[in-house]
Formats: sequence, C-alpha cells, structure tokens
Amino acid sequence: MSKQLHQRIALPLLRHVLETFNAGAMTSVQACGELGLSRSRLFAIRREWLSAIRRGEAWKPSSSGGAHKAPWPEELKAFLRQVLSTRPPASFAFAASEAVRLGLAARLDRAQVRLWAISQGLSRPKPKDRPSCHTRRWQWLNVGELWQEAGNSTSCLRPRRPGGRRRGGGRRRLS
Repeated sequence: MSKQLHQRIALPLLRHVLETFNAGAMTSVQACGELGLSRSRLFAIRREWLSAIRRGEAWKPSSSGGAHKAPWPEELKAFLRQVLSTRPPASFAFAASEAVRLGLAARLDRAQVRLWAISQGLSRPKPKDRPSCHTRRWQWLNVGELWQEAGNSTSCLRPRRPGGRRRGGGRRRLS
C-alpha cells in the first residue's frame, strides 16, 4: 500500500473499525485486514485514537513514516546538470563536494548524486567490455600469439650451468 492511511480509507470507516475492534467485536487480524495495516500499526493508531478521545479532541490519523525530506532546490539540480554533462563528466564525489562548498546543499553524498544522475539520464556510459586479465595474460586469443609468464622472465631464459645450477645462485667456494 503506497498511500498513507488517511488517504486510503475514509475517516468514518476508520473510526467504525477502531470502535468495533476496541469493543472486542472484531479481532486484530480482522481489523488489520480491513484497514490494510500491520498489527503494530493498528495498535499505534488505536493508542492515538484513545488518547484523543480522553482529551476530548477531534482525531485524525498521523503519518506512519516514510520519506519526509524536502525535494532538492532547482539551483542544485541545475548545478548538477551542468557539472555532470561536461565532457569528460565530473565525478559524483566532485559534484557533491562542490554543491556543498557553494552552499547549494547542507549535506550531499556522492551516492545521492549518482542515483539522481541515473534517474535524470545523466549517468556515464558503461565502459566497453574487455577480456578479463586472465584471458589477456594466460590464454591465447589467436593462433601464434606470444605467451606471457608471470614470474621473473630472466630466470627461465638464462642457460643453466653444468651441475644444474643457474648463474649467480647457490653457494660459493671460498679459496
């Protein structure tokens, strides 16, 4: 359910369900099903409703939470469009820090800028697919290509000395 309770259900119906539930003629499962609420939210609404009755006030359900942040100002959006549409595009972290430095936003994270840019179609194009480093390094893509060794290439190219030892290694005899 995407809308708030007071936008989904008429107030007289909500009061009727709460009165019936409070009188014990309806179970919590039935009331939750009737209103489309969780059990905890049903009891929170019932508590608000009962306290409003005790105080003698008119009751209207409050918001249950959700996104209450104000939308970004148009100046900030224009600045981000300008910065992110340059070639090459600026990084999201740079755009966020510049917006904060210029006083367009009190606090702005690069992830917020990235998600906004994706929603506005300002995100960068995906990089071209390229073969993984394993393919580039260890496999031949075409017949006749050279193969690259990961280790020290000079150790396998140097000839061995008689006796199986390589030059420069092993023990030396002191005379």
